[in-house]
Amino acid sequence: MVGVILSVLHILSAIFVVFLILRHLYKMYKKIKVKDWRSVLLT
Repeated sequence: MVGVILSVLHILSAIFVVFLILRHLYKMYKKIKVKDWRSVLLT
């Protein structure tokens, strides 16, 4: 039972981290103009 709880917590924390990263990238994307964003991706 403890293993199941730990695995669920692990999955939830992983999803949370991914969510934070995506939200951070989205904020950066909104700040930077699309033109500048493309140049950043190319370099």
